[in-house]
Amino acid sequence: MIKHELKEMLDKACELYNLIDSKSKLMEKAGAQGELCNILKYELMTFLMCLSAVDGRISRVEAQMIREYFGIEVYPIHIKEIIDENGIGEAIYYSKIPESLKIAVSVDNILNETNSELHMGISDTILELFKVFGKEMIIADQKVKIEERLSWETYITMMTRYVVKNIKNAHTIDGEIVRPGKPIKVDYDVSLDKVGRIYSLYYGNL
Repeated sequence: MIKHELKEMLDKACELYNLIDSKSKLMEKAGAQGELCNILKYELMTFLMCLSAVDGRISRVEAQMIREYFGIEVYPIHIKEIIDENGIGEAIYYSKIPESLKIAVSVDNILNETNSELHMGISDTILELFKVFGKEMIIADQKVKIEERLSWETYITMMTRYVVKNIKNAHTIDGEIVRPGKPIKVDYDVSLDKVGRIYSLYYGNL
């Protein structure tokens, strides 16, 4: 996928999260500083760090990808330190639901109660982001390792199951659970278009 398209997906998702915060004041209520989208960025970034390190070696290309998309000056040694300090990639990591996904599902459920015509959810956006960015990290060094693929599949499966279990209206999601061993297939054009449409849809309903 072209870099500017990935960046556009992330920027659009961030706009959506900050739109949610402008209406709900989540950050203010939590006594937190900064923008709500920083939670999404952090969780997505740590997921990519996890994928970069799961094969036992963090390449310069993988670190560069994180620098370019998240504007943070990190190199392989810094990524390893962050991973070690936060337990990223340990067994419990694959069972911890991202806070950004919890927020997405909560907002989807609220809006689904008031508008039955919403056929796509913010949770779809988050799943798309993690799928696509994760795929790009896996192929960043032009070598797809089995450890990377299984890590991607395990985390995406965990996220998908959470959405399937907790979303109130089943029509807001695809309903398909990605299982370990299934080939990674992402339609980038659809992903980018979906994020744009979801943003436009929710902008008029939040």
